[in-house]
Amino acid sequence: MTVKAWYLKMPFLRGNRGKTIIMHQKALSLGRYIIITYLVFFLLFLIISISLLWKSIQHLALKNNEVYLETVSYKARLLLQNTYTDYLLSTNPAQQIFPREMFLLRRTEALTKLENFFKTKGISFVIWLNKDLFSYHVHNSPKIALKKPSPPSLKKYLQNKDIMFKYVYFDPFKISFLVFRTKEEAITPFKNEIYLFFCAGIFLALIALAVTYFIYYYLVGRPLERLTKSLSANELPGPTGIFEFDHLVEIVKKALDRERRLVESLAVSEKLVALGTLAGGYAHEFNNLLQVIIGNLEVASIACQDKNCPKAQDKLQTIKEASLRGAALANKILTISRTEKISAKYETDLGKILKDLEESLSHGLRREIRLTIDTQEGLGVHLSAEQVQDIIVNLVSNAKDAISGPGRISLKAYAERGNVILEVSDTGKGMDEETKKRIFDPFFTTKAPGQGTGLGLFAVYQLVKLAKGNIEVESNPNHGTRIRIILPQQSISPPPKKPPKPAQELETKIKPLRILVVDDEQSILENFRELLNLDKHHVTLASSAEEAYEKIKKDPNFHIIFLDLSMPGKGGEWLLREISKQREYDYHVVLMTGHTGLLSSETTKIFENKKNFKILHKPFSWTEIKKILKEVSSCLK
Repeated sequence: MTVKAWYLKMPFLRGNRGKTIIMHQKALSLGRYIIITYLVFFLLFLIISISLLWKSIQHLALKNNEVYLETVSYKARLLLQNTYTDYLLSTNPAQQIFPREMFLLRRTEALTKLENFFKTKGISFVIWLNKDLFSYHVHNSPKIALKKPSPPSLKKYLQNKDIMFKYVYFDPFKISFLVFRTKEEAITPFKNEIYLFFCAGIFLALIALAVTYFIYYYLVGRPLERLTKSLSANELPGPTGIFEFDHLVEIVKKALDRERRLVESLAVSEKLVALGTLAGGYAHEFNNLLQVIIGNLEVASIACQDKNCPKAQDKLQTIKEASLRGAALANKILTISRTEKISAKYETDLGKILKDLEESLSHGLRREIRLTIDTQEGLGVHLSAEQVQDIIVNLVSNAKDAISGPGRISLKAYAERGNVILEVSDTGKGMDEETKKRIFDPFFTTKAPGQGTGLGLFAVYQLVKLAKGNIEVESNPNHGTRIRIILPQQSISPPPKKPPKPAQELETKIKPLRILVVDDEQSILENFRELLNLDKHHVTLASSAEEAYEKIKKDPNFHIIFLDLSMPGKGGEWLLREISKQREYDYHVVLMTGHTGLLSSETTKIFENKKNFKILHKPFSWTEIKKILKEVSSCLK
């Protein structure tokens, strides 16, 4: 049986119903952690305490033994001194007692008294008379060979054995004695005290352990058991009377409420995902249609130039501007429907845009609403000019709708601690706490049906978060609202000054190029053919990636390839990968897409490694195409 199996089968670690605790990996219950921790610390404390006590007792015992040997030696010397004094008093010539006989008699008496004294004290001793061994006794000590040892030899022997001793020489009787005790003899009387302390400590530890366990069980175990039973039964537990557990219960209740709200909003979230996918697809198709319209407008406009139809050109320009506004609308739908990153090239001056918008914002307000703007230039933010305009217009529009009569809207922009702060305040009806929590939710609106979509503040929230900013809202019913947007400040670099190009360079014709256009929309292919043929380019058309690949294999000498990314079949990204593998042909590739989201990681990697790759967002104009063709033509010279 392993140590772990034996440990788990210990009755001490069984539950109160006699069932063996089944632990997952190395997990233990809280009560057993407390008990094991208590035992470990108690045993550690007991071992350290006994060790320190034993060291202290050893020290005291040796000191006591040294004093004891000194006391015994002093009393023995005093006994010899008294006997010698009696001898001196008894040597009276008048009594006809001879001093020599009296000396021997008293010395013998002194030796007998000395021997009896040491035996009574229960101490090891050796007595010499005229340096000859007279008597000895070793009391409970290791055997010591005593074959008439001299005092110096015995002292040296005892020193080597680390035995404490005391040597005394009494000159009048020529008597010397040595008393000694081992350390074991000195410490033995104190061992019983150590055992008593140890037994008392173990007894008190068991009592303390039992008290600790019962305190844990009644104050922690039972409330925790009721809590887990309630949660297992999917019921909200009641108060336990213990602060920590009641706090846990409160947190659990909040978590359950949050879970309920998340479940309720799950259907809405799924609808939003579906709506985003649908909006992206529709916007892509819408951009394709706009590309067809703008392409045909370009052809018609060029034809009208030749026939000198100024009125028709004005109408065509109007249609073109309306188409471009439709393209901007499609891009906004795509921005709302997907979380795209802000391009690093954006360095927009928020203060300048506020000043430029002041007049148009004032015209959009009712006469009884007064607009004030306090700003400064040089407030660079990590957003495009269109995105900053969307934020400002949406916030001002919501502030206007919150004011039912006369009121004031204040816009303030300033720099603070490395951030750009945009504050929009109004004197409208304000919001309660529940409304404030939901104002940035998509499709949430307090306006009447048909008067609001609930996407304005949602778009603001997305743009601010994409720029790594934050939004703070302060509002109370009937006390107006203040929205504070905090954006990281960016340095604004002045636009580079381009030297004016000579008139000859502007009018330089583009060298005819071999061009391959790949798109699944037949109308777009025809627009390209008509527009490119005007400049005498050699145009090859393909309606799928597979068809384009076959044409490249037959004739690989194309100068530039216009490639649509979203096509049926293998698609534009597959063809892009195949083109990038052909090292011997350095094609100029222009990707055409109706999406504004992020490219795939593989396509992005190809773009980073290739210098001759560009991207065009549909719908694009003939001017943009001519600019790209001119760059390619200049590279071929």
